[in-house]
Order: sequence, then structure tokens, then C-alpha cells
Amino acid sequence: MSASPTQIRSDADIKKALEETSLRLKNVVELGKYSFDLEEKREQSLISQSGQILTAISLFSAGILMALPILLTYTSIPESRLMLVAGITGLSIIISLFLSIMTQWRFRYLSLMTAEEFRTEIEEDADHYQFQFQYDYQWIQQLSSIQKAKRINNNKRVRFLMASMVFFLIGVTIFAAGIIVALCL
Repeated sequence: MSASPTQIRSDADIKKALEETSLRLKNVVELGKYSFDLEEKREQSLISQSGQILTAISLFSAGILMALPILLTYTSIPESRLMLVAGITGLSIIISLFLSIMTQWRFRYLSLMTAEEFRTEIEEDADHYQFQFQYDYQWIQQLSSIQKAKRINNNKRVRFLMASMVFFLIGVTIFAAGIIVALCL
């Protein structure tokens, strides 16, 4: 029994549709990989910036500790005012330090299935893994869920880092303004 022209056309249409779907999903997979790599780089950049803030906090704290004895010895600033300025500055710097450390925290996030988990899923659900685009779809789902989790974690890091910078700048401003005001009084 031979196939009718309608069947041949529909089989060709099905094949063409499968090829088009596969091509679209391959492009989505490539875009997903690129996007995931960018999110990874963003995470590393945020952690690096946090390290730079920690360095600035260390240098500023060392500077304050070296400046306090000099200011006590060679200026007429009362010790109580100087300690008040240093204490308020220190509180702001400690908050900045804590927030900067939180930026570097390794938050938990989803991970890819292991090869064994994926093999088991394929064996249990073989009907859904007949064509390449079905594998690509699974890859997209996995990559998307991991990337969403990383983005959420990176957004937390951004908030911690911004708050750390703000508290650091507040500490620097308080110290500078406090010393200037204390010298003028």
C-alpha cells in the first residue's frame, strides 16, 4: 500500500516543523549559555568589588588608628569628642564590613542534574526524548532554573554591596566632618 500525496506532504511538513523547532531551541540554548556565562561573570565581579571594599575598610581603619594618637597629642581636640567621632565612625565601618562580607557569601542555588540523574529520567520517560529538540528543551529548563537562582542571589549581593559602600562613605564623612567640627570648636 503506497502513501497518498496528502500523507507525504504532511510527513514532510512534520519533518520541517521538527527541524524548525530544533533550530529555534538550539538558538535558545546558545543564548541561554551566553546569558548564564554573563551571570557567572557578574557574580565574580560583585565578589571582587566586595574584596576591594574590604581593602578600603582595612586601610581606612588603619588610618584612623594611626591618626587618633596624633590628633590627641598635637591638637586641642578633647579626648571625649575624638572618641565619640571615632566610635560613630567605627560603628558605620563595622556595618559596612558586615555587609561587604555578606556580599561574598556563597548563597545556595539549584544545580544541574548529574549525568546519572539525567540518564535515569530519560529511561523513565523515553517517550519524551525521541528528538534532539526534546533534549534541548530539557537543557533550556535546567539552565533557566539555575540562572534564575543565580540572578536572585546576585541581586542580593548588589544590595549588600551598595549598602556596604553607603555605610563606608558615611563613616568616612562622619570622621572627616567630626574632626573638622572638633577643630573649629
